[in-house]
Amino acid sequence: MSISWSRAAGIGILTVVLGIALLIGCWYCRRRSGYRTLTNMSTAAKLTLPSSSSQVPNAPPAYEKLSSDQSPPPYSP
Repeated sequence: MSISWSRAAGIGILTVVLGIALLIGCWYCRRRSGYRTLTNMSTAAKLTLPSSSSQVPNAPPAYEKLSSDQSPPPYSP
């Protein structure tokens, strides 16, 4: 299977154009400090996560367990 020279040139030009667009996009993002902002947000999110060991004293339970008297009736099709 062979590719014509015009098709190969078209694929090459498309590859070069997409590469240049990627480089310009990365340069613009770094210029606007978007990368720094994204990394700062991820580190800030890690710092502000509540620890799982913290508990509020005298707090009610997160959910109430249903007793057998309160269970719904059995399903009957």
